[in-house]
Amino acid sequence: MSELSVNVRFIRYNDNSLVLRLNGSNYQFNRDKDFIDNLYEALVTLKRDESQEAYDAVMAIIDPMSAYNLPQYFERTDAGDIVLKGTQTPIPDDLAEFLFSFLDNETDILPFVRFWQLCLMNPNIQARDDFFRYVREYGITITNHGYVVLYKAVNKKGMSGLENFSEFVSENYLKIKRLKKSPSNYDVYIVLDKYAEFRRFALTSHSGNEPVLEEGEILEKWGNLDKTFQQLNTLDKGRQTTYVPWHSGKYGQEIKLGVPVTMPRWQCDPDITVGCSYGLHVGSFDYVKEFGSGLSTILAVLVNPSNIVALPEHDNSKIRTCEYYPYAVIEKDKRTGAWTELDDVYFESDYMAYEVDSLEEILDDNFEDDIDDAYISTENRLVYIKDVTNR
Repeated sequence: MSELSVNVRFIRYNDNSLVLRLNGSNYQFNRDKDFIDNLYEALVTLKRDESQEAYDAVMAIIDPMSAYNLPQYFERTDAGDIVLKGTQTPIPDDLAEFLFSFLDNETDILPFVRFWQLCLMNPNIQARDDFFRYVREYGITITNHGYVVLYKAVNKKGMSGLENFSEFVSENYLKIKRLKKSPSNYDVYIVLDKYAEFRRFALTSHSGNEPVLEEGEILEKWGNLDKTFQQLNTLDKGRQTTYVPWHSGKYGQEIKLGVPVTMPRWQCDPDITVGCSYGLHVGSFDYVKEFGSGLSTILAVLVNPSNIVALPEHDNSKIRTCEYYPYAVIEKDKRTGAWTELDDVYFESDYMAYEVDSLEEILDDNFEDDIDDAYISTENRLVYIKDVTNR
């Protein structure tokens, strides 16, 4: 390995701090003892042999991202930070490491790019910078367009008959998807008695027979399962299941599939030292399956990272947001009573269509002095965002 001209000068070194000057640049680290010791040993080796290999070992500790070629979405600032092109806000280290580990495996990183674009729209800098740590710690699914899949424990309002139609459609849609089958190959039926009163719902595949009827029953075909699920928010009130949250409050007291639940952001509490406070509460699967043990239903919800208000530090498996989109009822094992977490099953196109106008309003309301241009579409999401956080 060829030798380099290297100038290393230690200014201060102890168990948790290292200050040095390397080739004319100053570095200060206040980290744990293992990190400081590893860096110190690597620097001593570099002073001794001044090889490219030793220099690369030091830089891999100081700047783990230095070994990567930046993909088309990113660039490095003069200060050495990695940013999304067109912005000045450094990507959090844990997100950057995760992105580049995906690049090592030639995995598509565009969902994470879109996730960070939406994080940049969050006016709460702490929530913006800490949210990926939460996502990674609790294994939260990030959708293709940058949303996250979270959960909400609720009770179903006392109702029967046709008002349970949307829940029946949702449960069967996810069940079919989990079996790796296509919901478009199934039809939804309503079974009536001879007086045209509701009896039950039924589902059949295109390759099967129609539902078996008892004497006097009448069969009414509603439509295709896939199309019906995608149109849940358009169902008339008489066929919409309504849910209520555990806590009472002014907002979010009537929850329906396919209808965004919102409250004014300024009325949500951003204080992370407070566990339960004003805001719409959703959480990771681990949190909700315990919290929801006494409730009748757990809903899967989509959340836009820009709407995260607080990640409570003493119980951050749950979060406060000013908006979430309930889109499905998750299954409960009839034998064990255990809830079934979603894996890669999610549905975001309806929420994207809803959000096009509201995202424009968010940009205007929060960042009108900081964004020169932004383009939003249901297909491409945010194509360009100018820096919105370094104000």
